[in-house]
Amino acid sequence: MTDVMVLADGQAIAIEAKHTEPKYDTIGAWLKKGRDRENRAKVLNHWRHLIEAVTDTRVDQTNFGSVVYQTLHRTASACAATPQGGVAHVMYLAFVEPGSNIDYAKDLWLAATVLDPGQRMEFTLVTVSTSKGDHFNNVAELMNAAASDEDRVEILADALVSRRDLYRFGEPKRFPIR
Repeated sequence: MTDVMVLADGQAIAIEAKHTEPKYDTIGAWLKKGRDRENRAKVLNHWRHLIEAVTDTRVDQTNFGSVVYQTLHRTASACAATPQGGVAHVMYLAFVEPGSNIDYAKDLWLAATVLDPGQRMEFTLVTVSTSKGDHFNNVAELMNAAASDEDRVEILADALVSRRDLYRFGEPKRFPIR
């Protein structure tokens, strides 16, 4: 579905958090992969219908294949959870380290333009600058040296409970798309 789904007051807000993961394939690239392309086409068609039911507008097929697959999925998830007459929101929450170069705003703008040409939905990018805290390297070394997954969980849980400075976060910046 998505990382966090907020349902309140006739709205569904699909929040997708981003930090270090690479950019996902476009719909066109995703459709070409896999063994059962017919099923993939059915999935895309279902998601398109979920979106069109909320936006009351046909999805622009001209640039459909250029939309990032994950953004389509998050948009469809928001629409599936939106009550009739409600508003669907797609929000990317990007924790951005210095030197990061993934352009989520461009991806969201394309998705908003193609998937919601009637502008009935809300698309938003929120960025938070992020840097490693004083204890990040110490905890990372302990986790790398740990003998098992259980040990790694214990090390991370201890670091979080003891409030060690693993990361530093800047002030969030909100960028409405469109």
